[in-house]
This record gives sequence, structure tokens and C-alpha cells, in this order.
Amino acid sequence: MNADIFLEKLFANEASMHDEAPTDPLEQKLFKNIVIYVDGYTRPLMREIKAMAEMRGGKVVNHKSSIVTHTICRGLPLTKLKKIQASGKHIPNVVVPKWFTSCIKQKRILPASDYLIPGLHPDK
Repeated sequence: MNADIFLEKLFANEASMHDEAPTDPLEQKLFKNIVIYVDGYTRPLMREIKAMAEMRGGKVVNHKSSIVTHTICRGLPLTKLKKIQASGKHIPNVVVPKWFTSCIKQKRILPASDYLIPGLHPDK
């Protein structure tokens, strides 16, 4: 399949996820207790993630902080990855955007470990 056609279909599916507020009471609370920070350019866009998360009980913040449970990004430079891992501080789940869209599609919070950005290893 042509990459452009694939991406158009993917983005069309993601766009349809935030056209309507969920009617299922459980789905309305899907992201309850989840605080998201979006780092850099993503698909869906930050404003779309914010709208979809808030419709489902979540929160999206504009700055990194200790309350963040999940950072969504496409990737991080190696130097930033090393700095995060060497800091010894709490590292929120740093996941690719697909984690977010997959949670919505499956109507449940999926394990972040299956969606970690390349190069980042879970806390041991």
C-alpha cells in the first residue's frame, strides 16, 4: 500500500475518534487519573489529544511536572534519553501517540510498556 494512502486512512480514523463525545459512562472515565504531557509534534495533534483526553476524563498539561503520568511523543534525541534515564527521578511513561489512540479504540488503558518510545527502557 502506498505510504501516503496509508497515512491518510490512519489520520482519517484518528480524526473520527474525536468528532463525538463518548456516550458510554465507562469510556467517559477512560483517562481518569491520567495526566498527559505532549512533547513535540505528534499525530494526533496536541489540541486533538487534549480534546479527546478531556472528553474521557483525562487531563493534558502544557509543562512537564511531577503530576504527569504519561508523556506522548514521536521520539527523543539520544542525549535527552540518556539524561532522563540518568536523572534517577520519576520517569513518566514516555509513549508513542499510538498508545493514546489504541486506548481509545480498545476502550481501556493499555500497558505503556508496549508503546514506549524507541531507546527508552521501563524502570526496573
